[in-house]
Amino acid sequence: MFNRSRRGEAIPAGTPGQGSAAPHSAAEKRQLTVLSCGLVRSTALAVNLDPEDFSDTIRRFHEICTSVITRWGGTVLNLCNEILTSFGYPKGHEDDAERAVHAGLDLVQRIGEVRSQSGDALQVRIGIATGLVLIGENQAAVGEAVVTAARLRT
Repeated sequence: MFNRSRRGEAIPAGTPGQGSAAPHSAAEKRQLTVLSCGLVRSTALAVNLDPEDFSDTIRRFHEICTSVITRWGGTVLNLCNEILTSFGYPKGHEDDAERAVHAGLDLVQRIGEVRSQSGDALQVRIGIATGLVLIGENQAAVGEAVVTAARLRT
C-alpha cells in the first residue's frame, strides 16, 4: 500500500514522517475561533522585576486568562507570556466567534485591573481569527487562524 506525497510521489504507507497516518492519527481538523492574548511589555517586566515577582505576575495573568476563557466556553491550549485559546474545541457552539470577542473584551478589562509589583497596570493585546485548525491530542494547534490571531495581536 502506498501514500502520495504532496508532490505526487509514491511513498510506502507507514514510512515515518513521509505521509503516514500515524503522526496525525489523533489530530482533528476543526473550524475554530482562536484567541491569542499577549502580555504587553512582558520582557520589560522580566528585566525590571525580581524573578519571584515576575513569576507572581505571570501566574496571576495565567489565572485570570484561564478563568475568563473557560467562563466564555473556550479552552486554553497554551500558557506562557502569551496565551493561545480556542473556541469550538473540544465542544463547538454556534456562537463561538462571539464568545471569543466577549472573552477578549473581558480579558482587557480584568488584566487592566492588575498591578505589577512596580505599580504599573498590566495590559494585554488580543488577536482573534476563525478558520480551519488542526488540533492534536496534546492540544497543539496549527493552521492559518492560529497564525492570523497572533499577527493581529501585535
